[in-house]
Amino acid sequence: MKSHQDTGLIALFGSSEAGRLIGAMMEAGFKEAGLDYRFANISVEKGKMEEVLQAAEVFHMKGFNLDGPCSKEILPYLDMMSPAASIIGEVNSVRVQDGMLIGENSIGKGLVSCLMETGFSVQGKNLCLLGSGRTARAAAVECALSGAEKIVILCRNKEEGEKIAWMTASQTDAAVYAQPWEGKAQIPPGTDALINCTPLGKTEADLPDLDYGQITGNMVVGDLVMGRPDTAFLHRCRQQGAATVTGIDIMAAQASLNFFLWTEAMFPRTLMRDVLLEELEGETEEKTEDMASDGPLDKEDLLMEKMMEQLRGRPDQVRHFLQVAEFAKMIGRREKLDETAMAALSTAAILCSLGDESCRETNQGEDGKTEKAGKAEVMLRDLDYDDLVIDRALFLMDHCGPGQEVDGPDHQILLEAIWLVRLSEEKAGKEEAERVRREVFHSPSAIRFLNLLYLQY
Repeated sequence: MKSHQDTGLIALFGSSEAGRLIGAMMEAGFKEAGLDYRFANISVEKGKMEEVLQAAEVFHMKGFNLDGPCSKEILPYLDMMSPAASIIGEVNSVRVQDGMLIGENSIGKGLVSCLMETGFSVQGKNLCLLGSGRTARAAAVECALSGAEKIVILCRNKEEGEKIAWMTASQTDAAVYAQPWEGKAQIPPGTDALINCTPLGKTEADLPDLDYGQITGNMVVGDLVMGRPDTAFLHRCRQQGAATVTGIDIMAAQASLNFFLWTEAMFPRTLMRDVLLEELEGETEEKTEDMASDGPLDKEDLLMEKMMEQLRGRPDQVRHFLQVAEFAKMIGRREKLDETAMAALSTAAILCSLGDESCRETNQGEDGKTEKAGKAEVMLRDLDYDDLVIDRALFLMDHCGPGQEVDGPDHQILLEAIWLVRLSEEKAGKEEAERVRREVFHSPSAIRFLNLLYLQY
């Protein structure tokens, strides 16, 4: 189709693996609606938002998605925000209307829309959310604005869960509470809908630690793990009779909403979903081919190279993170962590040395992240890491010091890997190794390595 003066341009600004998937859905939508539009996936460096918006104005853009740091950097430039985006403090979609920039956060809206398609209305209902990350924040706010009566956030990170609860309850009519997630979690009595906002549950080996016997046929269960046609978590819940909503459904719903905001044209969600599934099938085939060939360096290799650049002239620290990363991967594989957890674990293990020597910055910025986490996030965004992996890896690297409260098996393994290397560097004796085993080690594989290396069991 040839271009002309009415051609519309829409883009994703940031650095996201989801950009190709979003682009495929949008391009299919433009074709279906007979629109002369184009979609671009554009990587943006942190701190360049003003230049980005100048370019958007020059090209008369109709709107755009935002990812990573861009989703917060855009806030001062917006003319209006939806109620949800205003409360969440993060925007993933912008509509250009009469020269004004109108911000939206469509994550929660996609969820609520999909729940409604099962015949479930959030109005007056009790919900339980698993997790306390950015997806949990978006889900809590949108469900509260949609009329939920009560929302319980089951979280291992108590501080983040309480922030979401306070933020949501103080600005909506919903009663919102954070409940510590310790051991096998009990689903709060009277729960009508259970929403998984963690990266867990893709496989049986990594199911969220819940009492699944409490799930009934009267409940609806959603999973915000994007880019998966189905998960072991949803399969388990369906076995209990619950109706389910997949991450694919929610991603297609978000795309459909954004498509309408930008073009004022309707695009059938079923078609969005079909395009998304087709792209994911192709992506799986490409990954399989890459694994079977001697292709270019993968992300982990490139991240290691970036770390060596950060630590140039300090070979001891380079050796430290390489050894920690190797131990972490060995233990993680033996403890059967799922793909996302393994990615976050190995990524955090590589980044752990950013807390050493001249990279010891620990001051928190306005977004609550330490300076070292800010540096790490830029590196990961540059390499197009997935959002779920980034969020979890940053949490792990910021909580890998002594005396940390353990939050999940990947966190436990990272601490064990660090101690395996530290004991060697400090030339620790048997007494110190025994103390560390009692106080720190719990993973069977890590205990075996510790015994072999230091205790000769």
